[in-house]
Amino acid sequence: MEEAFSLIISNSATTLKTHISTAKPSTFTTQIRGHSLLSLAIALNHKECIKVLLDHPLVSSTLRTKDGWSPLQEAASVGDRDVVAMVLVHWRREMVGWWETRGSLLVEALHELSLPDFSMTLNWRFTTWLPFIQPLCPSDTITIRKHGRNVRIDSTLVGFESLSWVRGNVSILCVDDGKRVVLVDHDRRVVQQVVPRVKEGEDVLTEEELQEEVNILLNTPLVSPPHVDISKAKVRKVQDGVLFKTDRVETVNGFDASVWVIEGISVETRTREEHLHVPPYPTHQHQSDTWATSTDTSNTNPLETSKQYRPSLTPPEPHTFTPSQFHTPSLHPTLQIGRPRLLKTTTRQIQATLWMHDPTPPPPPPPPSSSLFSWISSSPPPPPPTLQITNKTPQITLTSLVPLLTCLNLFGDVQSTRIRDFLGTRMPPGVPVQVEVPVIGAGGVSVNVVVSVGEVKVFEGGEGEGVVEEGGFEVPGRRRGYVKGDVFGGGAGVK
Repeated sequence: MEEAFSLIISNSATTLKTHISTAKPSTFTTQIRGHSLLSLAIALNHKECIKVLLDHPLVSSTLRTKDGWSPLQEAASVGDRDVVAMVLVHWRREMVGWWETRGSLLVEALHELSLPDFSMTLNWRFTTWLPFIQPLCPSDTITIRKHGRNVRIDSTLVGFESLSWVRGNVSILCVDDGKRVVLVDHDRRVVQQVVPRVKEGEDVLTEEELQEEVNILLNTPLVSPPHVDISKAKVRKVQDGVLFKTDRVETVNGFDASVWVIEGISVETRTREEHLHVPPYPTHQHQSDTWATSTDTSNTNPLETSKQYRPSLTPPEPHTFTPSQFHTPSLHPTLQIGRPRLLKTTTRQIQATLWMHDPTPPPPPPPPSSSLFSWISSSPPPPPPTLQITNKTPQITLTSLVPLLTCLNLFGDVQSTRIRDFLGTRMPPGVPVQVEVPVIGAGGVSVNVVVSVGEVKVFEGGEGEGVVEEGGFEVPGRRRGYVKGDVFGGGAGVK
């Protein structure tokens, strides 16, 4: 196993190809000094070794380093356009297969939850206390429909233009047991197949798209996935009153819900920018300019700036360590692997508010006490009367959502285990019907995002066809006047 790493350090591509042809699968996931075989070859800018590894079927371009950086991000740090393009194409192809597998697992996880067919609306909005910012905060109502192994999501928010949000009518269809994902713009009658994007043997990107994505990677900071620390998180119920404490109960879209606060959640985000300070810098259409020192930014579109062509960067200094030094961290604890990092770490403490609806009936009231004082102290004012709720709530608990998140691989294995334990042991009972989480907007403006459950319809027994009548899971085609195109890009193809 160590021999493969030694061959990469020595840049012995031919011998490496022979060696990994008979290597065990664990060889390609093993990390030494936080690096896998692929990330080490990329950091050292050994192109031939990178090509050998990417040609091997067991090498993954999604495997992150111990610090959370992907091979694609390591390639952007080094800044060789050919290497970035190679890793990007491999990553794209791997993601196509990833979704075909994960999509099926996601549908299977939904099926194993024994959920009946249902239709549910989710209302989300951004809020802030600043009156001149509030009109710019988006909001939307999303409708989620499940019928058998098919899922449909409808949204009305499609873009942002001229300081206002653009409304529309867009659907996401997840059909064919999750192996096919299609976007549909019902207003423009445009259909775009997202997964699978390509057939076997086809290019995942055109040359123009590939070069544009390489430019964006070389011109933007590298951001690691946020690390969520819940080791110090505490959950407490919100209470009202001064002398007579009562649990707060609020009505959210017809659901009586108790209010809880989750405190002590720490979110750490790391950003690398070393590649942004290495020449050559992006070139404009008619002139070469130093991007980092440009002063006229009045008419600069950040997205367009990131798409500017940038040649391959000046490579980092060649490494000076030997394979023996690499494999003995006790004797050589620090080695410079790749370009020296320019790292910024941001840590935020988050307090979330959760509204939980408990569908189980409340326990009977305690018998009256003979003591007047104890009667006064133990008899708080009665809570508001319970509304007659017409919604039928699917039995989706916070714990049951963890397998879905695990299927999508939104967290690492360690974080998924910690979150599963946290949701299973420390969260209040019931079904979440609303959550409010603070986020930081542009310029440090404090903004909260609020997500709540709206109308819920459950179709049990033979009623499941009601979901089909409401939404429909058939991908529209020529007979209904739909054409193939780019749903969010504005382009349409032929009928």
